[in-house]
Amino acid sequence: MAAKKSGNAFPWVNLIGFSILALCYVAALFNVFRMKQEQADAAVIRIVHWQLELGVRDGLAEMITQFEAKKAAEGVEVKIIQIPMPENAYQQYVTTQMIGQTAPDMIQVGDKFPREFLGRYFLPLSEVLQLPNPYIAERVAELEGIGGETAAQWLEPTRKLVSLPWKDTFTDGLNSQYNEEVQEYFGVGFSQFTIRMFYNKDLFRAALGHDRPPRTYQELLEFGEKIRAYGEANGREIAPIASSKYQMGIFQNNFMASVTSDLFRDLDLSMDAWCVPDEITIAMLAGKWSPADPQHKAGSELLLELTQQFPRGFMSLGRMDAGFSFVQGNSAMITSGSWDAKSFFKNIEDQPEDQRFDVGIFKVPLIDETHPEYGQYFDGRVSEANTGTGFAFGITRNSKQVDLCTEFLQFCTSPENNTVVNEIAGWIPAVRGAETSELLRAFEPDFTGYWGIMNFNTGPRGLLLQTQLFWPYISGEIDYAEFSRRVMLDLPAESAIDYSRLYHEQKEAVPNRRARRAAYLASSTLSADPQKGIRDELKLLRSWDTLVNYELGQPRMRRQLDLARETGSETEFSKDFYTQYDREMQE
Repeated sequence: MAAKKSGNAFPWVNLIGFSILALCYVAALFNVFRMKQEQADAAVIRIVHWQLELGVRDGLAEMITQFEAKKAAEGVEVKIIQIPMPENAYQQYVTTQMIGQTAPDMIQVGDKFPREFLGRYFLPLSEVLQLPNPYIAERVAELEGIGGETAAQWLEPTRKLVSLPWKDTFTDGLNSQYNEEVQEYFGVGFSQFTIRMFYNKDLFRAALGHDRPPRTYQELLEFGEKIRAYGEANGREIAPIASSKYQMGIFQNNFMASVTSDLFRDLDLSMDAWCVPDEITIAMLAGKWSPADPQHKAGSELLLELTQQFPRGFMSLGRMDAGFSFVQGNSAMITSGSWDAKSFFKNIEDQPEDQRFDVGIFKVPLIDETHPEYGQYFDGRVSEANTGTGFAFGITRNSKQVDLCTEFLQFCTSPENNTVVNEIAGWIPAVRGAETSELLRAFEPDFTGYWGIMNFNTGPRGLLLQTQLFWPYISGEIDYAEFSRRVMLDLPAESAIDYSRLYHEQKEAVPNRRARRAAYLASSTLSADPQKGIRDELKLLRSWDTLVNYELGQPRMRRQLDLARETGSETEFSKDFYTQYDREMQE
């Protein structure tokens, strides 16, 4: 019988484990030391964003490389660290970093965190945006010295911007980054984005005998049926339009806007070109708006009809699934934004040679006045005038490199550099005079037409109800009559709660607005800086608009309801609404 071994039979295993642990510890110490040394030798700027699309990180990296080289030539060592973050982790990461006062120097701003975070954690950029971008004048001087054809290409469009305030060098005047609540700008954007449809030209030629895109909604359906029949005849399951819930949201916005934008304007009581939730509620109480409205029914039925061109089970698919189906050649068309263009083209190029195909781009076809059933509701082309400036960055209050961060944003938003970053990213430039790449010319915004979508967004609860009922309808689980019935059954109570909460919010918002107005008054009166005093005087004058709106909010909302009671006929909707509203106001 073998003797029993005492102790650890494999001491070398522990030794290896200890060695690996020690090695990792030494490597970590070295990394920390290296980072500390870099920070001691150079001004370090961290910039975080959630854009993981193909080319975006490369475009930003190119700007970082050029900026670091430029500052080094000036004798200033700068190190900019780009931190790309997955979209689903971005909000948690940024929120935690801001609350912990360890946030990166520049953060991409948007809808990923509460809007009040802007005033709390970001520096206002309004003052510097009122001044010319110094890099534009500097570049003009360089171009004048260089001469030649290439310099001439950029000289004139750049020269036009030299004396303009920085904000006015953007195509939208940077209006999309203006926070009306606090009258400040908190972000500087690099790009614009629009929606288009991509299509497989090779598949069109095979199935239709041509590669012309559909011009109308009717043609879109006609082409789709022929493509599906072609697939069946050749033993392939081809979806005419690759889609998911994500794509349906895009179609919903465009189709509903094309048939309800006139109502959006007509039911706007305040005449501010926007029909807000309380105005939607009043329209419903007055009997001017409901799911039974033929225009809303028309838009909904058009969307349901369009789903016949989608793959089976599209609601269970994600955005990436739909994109994969298109680039694999299993779908003929897909709708998405300019942000996906470069990824689509690159993924198709990476396919085996016999699976690659030519791609075309066209605007989402909508109905027009010639549609046999719904043409009477057509209100005109859907405008892209609300296309703002995106991929925007703000500077955090805890940054120790505010001046360098500002310089970097100015550097990236000269016409020439804005062209470069967007050409690499495959996006549309946001600066006047910048050039859109040939690939994205079809995505340039079209500002003609109307915008506005009438829906049942009476507030958070009304919007949630509409969303919950839309998907059973669009999946075919319920028909439009049932959708309408359920909306009218539950919306009175939900809209009453929304209205009552909005009513109380008017009064709750007043103290903060009064305090802000007092701060502007004190600053404009006591400021030692005359220019700052003038700017605060303007803010003081503008602050009255917001303050008066809230001061008069409750009287206005009461009067709206009184008029609705006096002039509107009693309906099941109004009876249920007032019952719930009176109950809410008594609590």
